[in-house]
Amino acid sequence: MTMRPVKGWGFMIFSGLVLILAAVMIASNFPQNSLWLLGLFVAADFLVYGVSMVVFALALKPRSNG
Repeated sequence: MTMRPVKGWGFMIFSGLVLILAAVMIASNFPQNSLWLLGLFVAADFLVYGVSMVVFALALKPRSNG
C-alpha cells in the first residue's frame, strides 16, 4: 500500500493477483495441466512485472523544463 501514490501501482496489484490465481489453480489439483498452467502464469507475471517496472521508472524520471 506504500506504492499507492506512485503512478502504475495497479500493475503491481494485478501481478500479485495473477500469482494468487496461479497458486489456487495449481493447488486445486490440476495434475495434468499444472506445469502448463505454471508456465503460463509465470510468463504473464513476468510480462506484467516488466511493464509495471517500466511505468514505475517513467513515473520517477524527472521531467525537463526545456
